[in-house]
Amino acid sequence: MAFQVALSETDFADLPQVLYSCVLIMWFMCFAKYWRRKQAIYSNMWGMEFMDNDEIKEPVNPRFQGRLSPSPLDESKLVLRPDKRKRFFGAIVSVAVQASFMALIITAVSLNQYYAAVSDARGNTTAFQLAAVLLTVQIKVGRDHTADLEQKVTLQAYDQSKARKIFMMKFVNTFYSFFYIAFFEQVLDPKGCAQGGGCKSLLKTNLYIVYLTYITFGVLDVVLPVATFKVRVWMEARAMRKTGKVPVSLSLLEEQAKMNVYDGDECTADYLQIALPMYFFVLFSMVSPLFIVGLATVALATQLRADAWKLLVAYRRAFPFPSDGIGIWDDIVTFLEFLGVAVNVLLMLNQLDFVRLLVLCPIFQEEARQRPMIMKSLSFFVLLAAFILFRMLLNMYVSDEPAELKLRKAQQELQRVRLFQQQTAEDKASIELRAIGTNQACKTAEAARPLLPGDPMFEEPMVEPHGQPTALTRSNEGLSPAPPATGAGSLACASIIPPRAPPPAAAVPSLSSARAAPSPAPPLGK
Repeated sequence: MAFQVALSETDFADLPQVLYSCVLIMWFMCFAKYWRRKQAIYSNMWGMEFMDNDEIKEPVNPRFQGRLSPSPLDESKLVLRPDKRKRFFGAIVSVAVQASFMALIITAVSLNQYYAAVSDARGNTTAFQLAAVLLTVQIKVGRDHTADLEQKVTLQAYDQSKARKIFMMKFVNTFYSFFYIAFFEQVLDPKGCAQGGGCKSLLKTNLYIVYLTYITFGVLDVVLPVATFKVRVWMEARAMRKTGKVPVSLSLLEEQAKMNVYDGDECTADYLQIALPMYFFVLFSMVSPLFIVGLATVALATQLRADAWKLLVAYRRAFPFPSDGIGIWDDIVTFLEFLGVAVNVLLMLNQLDFVRLLVLCPIFQEEARQRPMIMKSLSFFVLLAAFILFRMLLNMYVSDEPAELKLRKAQQELQRVRLFQQQTAEDKASIELRAIGTNQACKTAEAARPLLPGDPMFEEPMVEPHGQPTALTRSNEGLSPAPPATGAGSLACASIIPPRAPPPAAAVPSLSSARAAPSPAPPLGK
């Protein structure tokens, strides 16, 4: 702050805000990368990457209207599939309704700004403050039911589709007036900016009120579900007293039944309570860095603690379903990375003294005085390309998965192959089954060295005919009976071959024959 005051009367007065915007852009890109790396680590740690679809069935969308039909992946299974014609026409109607609603939002916000300008011109000194409050209330209003027409099978897919549409409408509703004040009002309605103390001052006022309102709504998010639960318990106790019964304390299941359900709408609202203040911070905090940073910290911290408390105390226990990330909200963070670059560069060019920023380059400064639009456009594209190049280099040299996670995944893959497929590229046994005649079996047994306890391939006897143990030895080439440790080969043949000539015996591998031995014995049976 002192640094900015000391520079306020020099040609470098706007330098702190320029540096803040540049650092903010790069910081948010690094923060998004850090978040994705953490997300990958926890997704792997909690086993969300390898969840079998048959283990946990996702809830079906109650608004879905379809039929059972063979799965395109496995035709032996019947799965719910939507009607393609209904889904196609539902998507068209959904897009049309969204476009109409966004046009209505733009009209309403424009009328809001017009009312503020007219009231201020008539002497109402609080017109712009009142307009900011009305704008914030307008931001909190509005729902979308067009996702019902898209025939989403699972409840999670339906909630994600609905969240995307709600965010698009909320985004237009929330930021249209801020974009208008920051980039267009100074050209289209300069008197409106002058009446509000300048466009930059008007942006500050709106941001202060918006953040204070978000903090208030964060507190209400905690109070309302608890109040609803307490009222339900009180009403039930009053009804029992009227019938002459004595109220008793509720069990855990009874309390759960009276709590509000944490459904997709509640989850989307909580995500919006985090995403929209984050958007305000990244896009417009340059106009008043210190105060906006403080208010954003309080708003986000309040909402995070409120969400954690609600899930544990105030709402019914949520139904679990597998998820390897935050879904469409990751796309919304990516969109903010690019939008933050464009908006911050435009704010530097429009809200700051562009000519004075070029004091270190007299040639460009003189050119900016003569051709301001050309120089601003050139500076915009140069800075935009520079920040996008920074993001490309960041993604190129910093992976979304840490090196430790890649090694862990390779180890897990090796373990899965060994456990479930019983073979790997390095450890694969060639098992050959063959029928062995009587004479050949005796010759093989006589030529073989007896296996003793401690040998790599020694196994306990499976049967003991005539009091003599027999065992099966294995190798990469074949399987043959081995003589006992204390007998000769002829004795082994005598104990194995019955008096009557049996049919040729087939060698049967033991249970562990699919695993190659560390030090295989000489080939037998060739």
